[in-house]
Amino acid sequence: MVAESVDEGNNVEAPGSMEEKQEVNGVKEDTSELAEKESSTSVELELQSPGFSVRVIPISGESFDLQVNPTELVQELHQVLMDKEETCQFTCFSLHFNGQHLDNFAEVKSFKEMKQGSTIRVHEEPYTLREARVHVRHVRDLIWPQEKQETYTGERGCSVSVLDSILEESGRLLKTAVETPSGTQATSPKLNSKNGASFEQHAAAVENELSKLAAEFAPGHFNVGNQPLLPMIPPEFQSQISIVCLSEMSMSHWNPAPNPRRLKGDLLYMKIKTLEGLDVGVTACTRGFYLNKMTDAVFDPTPSDDPNMSLTLVELLSRISPAFKKNFALAQKKRVNRNVLTRVPTSVQHWSWIVPSSQHLADDFRAEDSWLYRLGYEEHILGQTRDWNEEIQSIREMPAKTKGERLTKERAMYKTYSDFLSAAVRGAVSVVDGNMMPINPGEQRKTHMYIYNNIFFSLGFDVKDHYAEFGGDAAAYTACNHDLKGVRVISEADVEGLYTLGTAVVDYRGYRVACQTIMPGVLDKEQEESVVHGSIDFGKKIVSHEAYGPKLEKIAQELKCRPHMMCGEDSEKEHLVHVSTECKGIIGNDGRHYLLDLLRLFPPDVNFLPDLEDEQQLDASVREKGFPRKHPHKLPQLRQELVEAFVDSRYLAFISHATSMVLKQKNSEKSIQTGTDKPIEFAPKEAELTENLSMPEEALSKIEKKLSEDVSNGVEANNNINTSSKDPHTSLVDFVKDFEAGSDATSESNSKVLNENQKQIVKLSGEVAGSLSEDKFDISFNLDAFSPKISSRIPESSRKRLEAERQVIKDACKFLLQFMIPSFLKDCIQDISNVPLDSTQLTEALHSRGINMRYLSHIVSLCESQSAKHDVDVPNEDSIIASLNLLARVATLEMICRSAKHVFKRFMQSVDAHCLSDAVALFLNCFLGAHKEPRLQTIADEEESSRSLFKSGGSTNALFGPFKKNKNKKKSNRNVSGGPAATTGTSASSTSPNNSSHSPLSSESPSSPFAATWMQLSPHQLWRQIKNDLREYFCYDLKADSIEEVALNFGMIHCSLLRTFCPKVGVQLKLKNYNFLSTIEATFHSSDVLNLYPVIKHALPKAKEGMKMLNKGQHFIQQGLLRPGCELITESLHFLNHVYGPIHSEIALCLKLLAHLNYILGDPVEAISHQHKAIMMYERCVGYDSVHTTSEYLRLSLYCFCNEQPNSSLYLLFRARYLSCVALGEDHPEMATFDTNIGLVLHAMQKFELALSYLHNALVVNERHCGKMSLKTALSHHLKACVASCQGDFRSALQYEKEAFNIYKSELGEENEKTRESSELLKHLTSQAVALQRKINEFSAKSAASASFANAALPALFITQPTHKGVLEMLNVINGFFFFHLKKEHECEDTERSEETQTKTASLESRKSEKDSTLNGVTSRADVLHMNGHHSLSSNGATIDTHNNQQWNSSKEESSLREDNVSGVDCNVVAEPLD
Repeated sequence: MVAESVDEGNNVEAPGSMEEKQEVNGVKEDTSELAEKESSTSVELELQSPGFSVRVIPISGESFDLQVNPTELVQELHQVLMDKEETCQFTCFSLHFNGQHLDNFAEVKSFKEMKQGSTIRVHEEPYTLREARVHVRHVRDLIWPQEKQETYTGERGCSVSVLDSILEESGRLLKTAVETPSGTQATSPKLNSKNGASFEQHAAAVENELSKLAAEFAPGHFNVGNQPLLPMIPPEFQSQISIVCLSEMSMSHWNPAPNPRRLKGDLLYMKIKTLEGLDVGVTACTRGFYLNKMTDAVFDPTPSDDPNMSLTLVELLSRISPAFKKNFALAQKKRVNRNVLTRVPTSVQHWSWIVPSSQHLADDFRAEDSWLYRLGYEEHILGQTRDWNEEIQSIREMPAKTKGERLTKERAMYKTYSDFLSAAVRGAVSVVDGNMMPINPGEQRKTHMYIYNNIFFSLGFDVKDHYAEFGGDAAAYTACNHDLKGVRVISEADVEGLYTLGTAVVDYRGYRVACQTIMPGVLDKEQEESVVHGSIDFGKKIVSHEAYGPKLEKIAQELKCRPHMMCGEDSEKEHLVHVSTECKGIIGNDGRHYLLDLLRLFPPDVNFLPDLEDEQQLDASVREKGFPRKHPHKLPQLRQELVEAFVDSRYLAFISHATSMVLKQKNSEKSIQTGTDKPIEFAPKEAELTENLSMPEEALSKIEKKLSEDVSNGVEANNNINTSSKDPHTSLVDFVKDFEAGSDATSESNSKVLNENQKQIVKLSGEVAGSLSEDKFDISFNLDAFSPKISSRIPESSRKRLEAERQVIKDACKFLLQFMIPSFLKDCIQDISNVPLDSTQLTEALHSRGINMRYLSHIVSLCESQSAKHDVDVPNEDSIIASLNLLARVATLEMICRSAKHVFKRFMQSVDAHCLSDAVALFLNCFLGAHKEPRLQTIADEEESSRSLFKSGGSTNALFGPFKKNKNKKKSNRNVSGGPAATTGTSASSTSPNNSSHSPLSSESPSSPFAATWMQLSPHQLWRQIKNDLREYFCYDLKADSIEEVALNFGMIHCSLLRTFCPKVGVQLKLKNYNFLSTIEATFHSSDVLNLYPVIKHALPKAKEGMKMLNKGQHFIQQGLLRPGCELITESLHFLNHVYGPIHSEIALCLKLLAHLNYILGDPVEAISHQHKAIMMYERCVGYDSVHTTSEYLRLSLYCFCNEQPNSSLYLLFRARYLSCVALGEDHPEMATFDTNIGLVLHAMQKFELALSYLHNALVVNERHCGKMSLKTALSHHLKACVASCQGDFRSALQYEKEAFNIYKSELGEENEKTRESSELLKHLTSQAVALQRKINEFSAKSAASASFANAALPALFITQPTHKGVLEMLNVINGFFFFHLKKEHECEDTERSEETQTKTASLESRKSEKDSTLNGVTSRADVLHMNGHHSLSSNGATIDTHNNQQWNSSKEESSLREDNVSGVDCNVVAEPLD
């Protein structure tokens, strides 16, 4: 049984929470447990059950219908009634059905007689003290809305979402489209007006507004001199005014009720001031609320002149205050009309890095909460604290045999872990702020440990020189992150009987705090006594326990770890180590087997271990690239993605070589059967080994080709070898045995010959792949192979294998350098849209390929070296150089911000609590400002106040106590020159911030004895520290000494650096336009720093069942089965919603896929509905300015335009373009996509001049990044020609279309359809131009001949204007949607039959002949899912969505021809693509 918190505040849900859970995503969230379910089908039916309607008769007012779900709890219905506008004022009531009281914890389905149309009555209940407090708090939440302030400050799961404000500003409420019945076109309120305004008339009505907006976001408007940040949050979002119902409402100081009054039923007393200025006292009793005669000086709880009792507080206040009655009704209407996704709290708090400043309003209940939150007085904590460890481990022991049990387990684990994470973050912030007492106050301050709410907190410092040999504090700082990754991996493996602690890492104010649940008994004895398996001193002393062996063996198989024998320094006893010796096994007092210190679960990265012995040196090809390189710590690890990719590549090489050798054996079967020949001798050629190990990118392509040829020739293994499974421990012996069974060999001697050949095949194939075993494929990693002094800690029998095990790790590191990084660069070159737009996208792209961020400098050097080469034979050389330069800029920006984060961390550790905003402002000025001496006036004021406050000459630090004055100036100058002294100190005292003389940022002693070290920071010192950190961490020499040189040399803009830096360090700034170029005044002031928030790293569990269903649905879509795929994704949405709750990024992924499919299947209204929800979730979960949100704005704009909402579409496009400019500026290929979309929408609205300006910028960007002869450039020319022709400028249109024709002719040939279309358009434009010129000449001749024509107007020339359908088709092409006509031919029974039918479909030429019949038959639309501009072509020909890492079928070259890939279950392709 999972323990529940008894804190009263935790049991009161926010207003609207339950109704929101029912409405979100169109799914009623099932909050009941699904235990004891034996059928997965029944679980799905319950989750998707539509429910039934019941009649509810409230305490007062009219009855109403309520939709209920059989799996809901009665308590949930209780919460729904508390949220409804009609019954929100009631909180203390019970529900009755057929005269029977409904138990709050019973499910609706348990009442057998309850069905459609049943009646539920609401009965009032007497108040208790708890119920009275709940009622008062509920009323306060209803009438005292603080959503804006909580949204900005990031409280109670609130975060910023601006989508609705954007749509409202565009004059188009999305709710109108969402509520439109399916199959009908939604129109805006303006379009529904009585005058019947048409589409074109509506566009003309907003001409002035659009012109102003288009000019504000025009190309070239956003530059180094103009970097506006105010549009980050629309003014409409900021200007929403809350409705005030009362002037004051607070608890009376006469509380609690004295004993005589308690005997009369008094519960609590309140003091209320109405808007009319009336001060009244209110008594809450067991029967309700009434006015008393109390004043601040007189205690008289007797009823006042108005003795009437009110059942609710709202009823009482409505009776005495007309203003309250009016405003309360308005407030509830506003609350109900708010989008439900803006009210539901997120499971993980997200803070925005820049928000408007909000007014701090008086709130007595908030003040009461702050006093009740007794974090500094642990012995007086209200209620009972939760045992997080017992909850988490109990959930892990829950059964998971059926789908229902797995869903219940996943839901409980996610909810408990989310609660733990929230408590851990609060505790970590309090630790750094100094609000928590340590459990070891007598030790050094950096070694302090804390316990709060059954969570253990420790700081990320090397407290006992435990990591002295690995980098000191830098290693300890990194070890926290590695341990968290290990916890995540072990938890996902879910090995029965193996437990890990709940773990989170919080970075706040420059400190890293590790948060862990408390294992039973771990604090009762020393660590040396607790550990029963592993080592506590990096292998010097090793112990083992038999119970851990089988469990760790499963972990080793999962993580590709190689079990190995180890012995301690002082003992010759051998121990079998499955993973790493640092992994410690401890048996808790609860009898569970825990695994701790999981910081080394992946192979070490030897490319960053320069202190290798001679026999461990890297290959010459790796050393030529400048490796190994120095690093601040000696704990670099390879990523799990790289390990899997490396093993897969070696497995493919193993299979290919074995297959080729089996072919040779098959050819010699006849001679083997006769028994006259000797066994065939196979020997791998040295060139073949070199090819597979040194040139993996070429070897893999050859292997794939050869393997496909072998399979086509019928030499595929029967069923025992499956290359798609990629099991690293699969043996080929069974494969050869199957081959042997199919031969005619019958004699025993011949069988022996075959067995010898089989073994030889496996052995030689293993040599080619680098296998560590001779009888099977075995690529695994000895995690201790490069541990210090390992040679003296391994037995003699294992030393021979050590070199081979080390070679495997070195090969993996070599694979990273020679294949993974070049393939990433190749992808960026081949498709310029793959170049990341910001640091987040860069990090995701590199991590998905297994590339660590410490390789950024190597990536930049490769880009620079390739850009320096000029090869005239390379086509589009300029575009390739532009791509590489852009990638190098993004990588350099990320390196600068990461190094600035390292410096900021050390800088903040020396800042007093009362100087935080001043210090942050000073750091930002030195980092991004142009002022040479950014000494803020607030710092001068602070220095003056410090003289009077600290007359002793020292300053204080909230965490580490007083800082002593520097008495050794010479020593200070010696220790502040670089980052290494601060990050890799040899002892705790040498790196402790307790002494200001050791501050890593002070280059000289303070100018006065009262000045803090941080106040001496200057731009020159800061950039020197950043350059030193770049050399130390990335081995990169930055060729710039200031922000001005960075902007000039690398083309970076200040706001991009600010946007990247602030979320990394948890700085929240005031929303305003900052003048980064001002040399007169400082850019940032202390008032601009609104908050410092924690940066959270967590290991929240995943909804495996939901993601499994989602992947299955995507697989169906890849096969062209759109409707079945849509159904599966809808089911996954139910599962994810059941586990995660209403809001989660993975739910947003499901919703955007559903929107995509709805649009493809011809339902733009439903697509808008799903996409709207997806964007709001992305805004709240990952940020309103993230690249994920930006890309989804583009999709929603397309759906809105398809639904004839051009105004909304244009606003969304402007928003997406602006956010991209803030992220990296206007010089990114994605800007061409935004500008082309904007130009086409403006073209449809007949704003031709504005459209041409955006299309021209798209042309410039495409020429720069794609080449002047690329097809994208040709399309830009063509679009400009179309707009110019509609404008009547046929001369310019001809010029643009000629450029497009020349490109098509050169790249595609004269017979290509695009070339012919361009030629036809040229003829049409020529005829139009000739006709226009002829009319002009005729008019001129007549004007010259007759004076009556002198003032006559030129005859009008008919010009075809853009149509909505034509522009929409072009928008689909621009955004990667290619639609085909589909004809219904027959129903496919299942997926396999559908795939077989597709393979037998007639050729494209035969289908063209059926085009006419198709148009007359049943048609629908499908998409080949080639997302041009949003997907990148991978090396295997599949397209990969860079925003969500989901693979889609088809490739660029096949996207226009492979119609059979898009046929659904009920239709097959019978026609060519639409023009």
